[in-house]
Amino acid sequence: VGPNSWGQFTHNPRSGANISTCSNNTINVGKLTGLGIHLRVGVPIPKTQAYDDRLYEDGFGPANFVFGEISGSSQLATVPVFVSSNVNITVTNITKATEFHYEVMTNGVNEAVLDIEGTVAEGTTITATDIAMLPARIKGFTGNITLTDTTEGRTYDVVYDFDRGVAIGGCDGSGNLAAAPATGTINLTFTGTPRKGRFGVVKFDSVADGVSLAGWTVNAPAKYGSYSISIAQGASGITFGTHAPLMIMVR
Repeated sequence: VGPNSWGQFTHNPRSGANISTCSNNTINVGKLTGLGIHLRVGVPIPKTQAYDDRLYEDGFGPANFVFGEISGSSQLATVPVFVSSNVNITVTNITKATEFHYEVMTNGVNEAVLDIEGTVAEGTTITATDIAMLPARIKGFTGNITLTDTTEGRTYDVVYDFDRGVAIGGCDGSGNLAAAPATGTINLTFTGTPRKGRFGVVKFDSVADGVSLAGWTVNAPAKYGSYSISIAQGASGITFGTHAPLMIMVR
């Protein structure tokens, strides 16, 4: 498609191609193949201005990418997918080991999601700089998740959005956490319409030997709306529960 169309495909020096789009658009792809894919979102480009790939580095968004299958190329053992932090991804099936990279383009806090609806090929991984750059929700993922910045004692502001079902600045996730700091602080707040249940702040299915989030500190309000809040944490993550107020019947 052309430089002023809804999507833009260009060569990228990191080896691979860009799939770029403007904010609030959805790109549907039946099968994603290639030597490397860069998913980006940026500002609309005026017709009078030449396409400039650098405009897609600034963290605009969000945009949505929907893939029926990620199958990669026969020339590579794995499929590298480099993701802008404002890109929501939905995948039906990952049929070849895929490396999702969330550390290459950063705007600080990742508000987007990675939802996998079907199969996940063995060897598929997620790498992010820290918990803030992980997707705010990871669903259906079964591989390893690695944080490259393992600085101890950092503080993160996490906002759980009940309307979207995401932990912005954290990760309501799945998969196996393979590397992360042993200590840190979460300042938890809320937005949206609360409901009863248990929700992830920084949560995964499992952790590797020697990895634990049990030593993190969580600061959270005792109530949100009419619901009381309880915090639970263990090696694989931090969750919170909402509890409706008791009703006392007086006769």
